[in-house]
Amino acid sequence: MGGEIKGKGAVDFGKKRPRIEYALAFNGVRMQNLSRLSERFRDRLFGVAGGRAEGDFVIEENSGIADSLRGRIEFSIDRGKLVNTGIQDGLGIWLEELKYKLKDLEFNKIYGNIGISGKLFQINSFIFSARDIRLKIDGFIDRSLEGDLKIDLEFTRKFIEDVPNPAIFLQLNKYKRDHWYLLPFQAKGKDITDGRNIKKLY
Repeated sequence: MGGEIKGKGAVDFGKKRPRIEYALAFNGVRMQNLSRLSERFRDRLFGVAGGRAEGDFVIEENSGIADSLRGRIEFSIDRGKLVNTGIQDGLGIWLEELKYKLKDLEFNKIYGNIGISGKLFQINSFIFSARDIRLKIDGFIDRSLEGDLKIDLEFTRKFIEDVPNPAIFLQLNKYKRDHWYLLPFQAKGKDITDGRNIKKLY
């Protein structure tokens, strides 16, 4: 993946099902290489990642580790880009004038803190940060992308100054807080990347 992973682990054979504990640190991982492992996210995430993970799982005969995996991962991704993800499309449904700007987002940093409990991921914090736009996400999601997420979209006037329809400024006035527009959304359902499952809260 273009980077480096270091870690340590321990195996407990004292029980019927051996348990493995692990602690890892990683840096320099290129997200475009990692995202190519999934057809859904292939060529949609770019950047250089670093962070750490720890947790445990049990080894069962004729079974994977997904159901028993427990732990957490904390990471950051620097100098990258998000391209045409389902969530971006969903936000674009509610902000039609901004849809083309939301499709291809360059960022300075993404920070994430995620808990893992079997097939469930608890997103304690996910922050996408760029000069004129930010995304903040928390909630939960499972491996099939079913979940319930709160999404705060924030952007400056500079981000929307080239939008051809000036009426959008009137529509967004109620969301303005100082130099930022703050719009709250919820993504909830069997596939939270499906735009039909993303709703503006007010």
